[in-house]
Amino acid sequence: MGLEAASRGAERVVQVEYNRKICEIIKQNVVNLGVEQVEVVRADVMRFLSGESQSFHLIFLDPPFGEGLIPQCCRLLEQNSWLHQAAKIYIEAERRLEITGLPRNWERLKSKKAGEVGYHLFQRV
Repeated sequence: MGLEAASRGAERVVQVEYNRKICEIIKQNVVNLGVEQVEVVRADVMRFLSGESQSFHLIFLDPPFGEGLIPQCCRLLEQNSWLHQAAKIYIEAERRLEITGLPRNWERLKSKKAGEVGYHLFQRV
């Protein structure tokens, strides 16, 4: 999703991935596509979101399914100032997961399901 955002004109993209092999593949794709505005960070997302923050207008959140990371990640995004005032947050999760425990100032704009995936769009208000 980050590479797609870069191809559509995003000024800056930060992709956080913990798996070493996947991180290397993403980095190679960045080189192959010549998208200089993409930074690939190999890190645990919970540690990353607990660190020094930057303000983003759009967040794509696609944690490993079944690990219960969505509410925690969303709280860290909000609490640690990762979000621009009117940021949008796109979340992909397992189809059956009810997205709950999100910050109260997030408004659900859309939710749909395709195959085994549920995807949801929120806006910070």
